[in-house]
Amino acid sequence: MEMVTEKTSLPRVTTRAVMDPSRKCALRCEFCYYLPQDDFYSVRPWEAVEADVLAAKDRGCDACDITGGEPLQYPEIARLVRCCADNGIRPRIITSLICAERVLDEVLDSGIDDWLISMHGAKAKTHDEIVHIKHARMFQVRRALKISERMRFCCNYVMIQKNQAEIADWAEWILGQFSCDPRIVNFINFNPHYEWATRMRDKAIGNVVDLSIAGPQLDEAIDMIEEMGVGVNVRYFPYCALAERHWKNVCNDLHVWCDSGEWDNAIPTHDLPDGYQYGVELSIRNEEKGAPCNTCDLQWVCGGANRLWHEMSREKYGEQLVPITGTEAKGSLDYWRYRRDNGMGMA
Repeated sequence: MEMVTEKTSLPRVTTRAVMDPSRKCALRCEFCYYLPQDDFYSVRPWEAVEADVLAAKDRGCDACDITGGEPLQYPEIARLVRCCADNGIRPRIITSLICAERVLDEVLDSGIDDWLISMHGAKAKTHDEIVHIKHARMFQVRRALKISERMRFCCNYVMIQKNQAEIADWAEWILGQFSCDPRIVNFINFNPHYEWATRMRDKAIGNVVDLSIAGPQLDEAIDMIEEMGVGVNVRYFPYCALAERHWKNVCNDLHVWCDSGEWDNAIPTHDLPDGYQYGVELSIRNEEKGAPCNTCDLQWVCGGANRLWHEMSREKYGEQLVPITGTEAKGSLDYWRYRRDNGMGMA
């Protein structure tokens, strides 16, 4: 497959690294990739974590996400934030904000650049049931209020069957809830990676969203959020389940390499050809290239639904993917065709 040449001056390979220091976590989120292994206790040596920061600096990264586990339960979290900031890497923490308030205060004073707060339902009850922590939303709101008094933040909303009907209500709730609105909101479609496709298959099928519900909910939510000047990304979701005006918001495996909110950890270099090749190979490996996506005009613009998700969705709901035909983009390899219009979501 030849690399598209038109508009290639516009995208750039992400320079965001990922720091993964610990699996420690008190939550048991129903979609967590580490749930099958029950891996919620390990902590890596500081020397190994520091080496990751220096390696990211050496390869030209200027931002990172600190993930886990729950990073705020990592014993050296403030030290890690300072280490990133001191090495010119802007640290963002992916968190549910279940932590001691003194830890939050220490991190806020350690050079933190951004937050990516995980919120998984409009109703507190829904969020609490998904993460399996009593009063999780109540504690989260308290911590988020303190953060919002000092800086903006981003949000992740992982979409599963249990919260698919609350997407638009959550969008309405998050706007005006805190001292400032979020900077970017990511709606992430649950996909059955790793052991979710084998030993956790039944539970994975239970998590799979109904596109006829999630799609219209997203259309309403995106309009509402963008109207307030907040960026939106929809990760790992087929174009055909959204209104055309929202194709720009979709970031599938084909696109992750040129999204500033995604990670560079498996991309060989920050050079455009390497990034593009990574996206193509990832799409071939993970995304549907058979029916019905192979009859869609936008197969290599969208990338396609995740193949395992599609298999489970079809088993659960019947075929929900609808090929998009009759467009001027038929046969196009232009992954940037719509994505380039989402400056707010990739800021």
